[in-house]
Amino acid sequence: MKNKIFLLFFILSIGLSSQTKQGEIIYKVFSDKNNKKNILENDKISESQKQIALAFIKNTTSINCILKFKNYESLFYIEKGLNDPKNKILKISAGGNDIIYTNTNKNKEIIISKETLGQFFLVSKKFIDWELTNQSKVINGYKSFKAKGNKTVDTPNGIKIVHIIAWYTPEINIPFGPNIYNSLPGLILELHEGNLIYQVTKINLNKEITINKPIKGKKITDKELNQIFKKLYNERKKRNR
Repeated sequence: MKNKIFLLFFILSIGLSSQTKQGEIIYKVFSDKNNKKNILENDKISESQKQIALAFIKNTTSINCILKFKNYESLFYIEKGLNDPKNKILKISAGGNDIIYTNTNKNKEIIISKETLGQFFLVSKKFIDWELTNQSKVINGYKSFKAKGNKTVDTPNGIKIVHIIAWYTPEINIPFGPNIYNSLPGLILELHEGNLIYQVTKINLNKEITINKPIKGKKITDKELNQIFKKLYNERKKRNR
């Protein structure tokens, strides 16, 4: 009898562990209204840049982003049809019309499907290295832990380091999150990226999902795309002199 009970438990365990993990997560992204002090005290940006940043914080509201996942793959994009003029910069900062594909399996990859300069590109991105901490808080009823990371951004004005803070919950064992941020031991419920904050508003773990890896466009590295943008930026500066 004991052997039969153990066998039944073993079969059920296999069935549960082999179930497909799939669903849809909705995030809202908005500007950090509490970041005014950091902007005003930043000696590395000009007064005009400070005013632009402050106006961005003051005038924007929020937009919705969608994360779809199935097993090891996910797609992330901004909800279609969001064309409020005052949120234009916010939309661009959060990814614009990009579609971000992530695969966290053995052959790890992040690919951004991007349309720019009248062309389609498939831009490969690097995974973030996270520093896990013991700091925790409750978000939407889930105990969440803090992780820290850095993102290097190559701008026309030089290299910029953006500090990332993610709050993930091991209670939802899914290694995904907003934008390019993933590979933590649980779903990211909240993420701070510079002046942007992503927050989960809806979690649907029972939705049937299909993930199609982007294939349209020229394959290019992040560095190569930055070189194209730098070239255009410098040509525009020369014309405006």
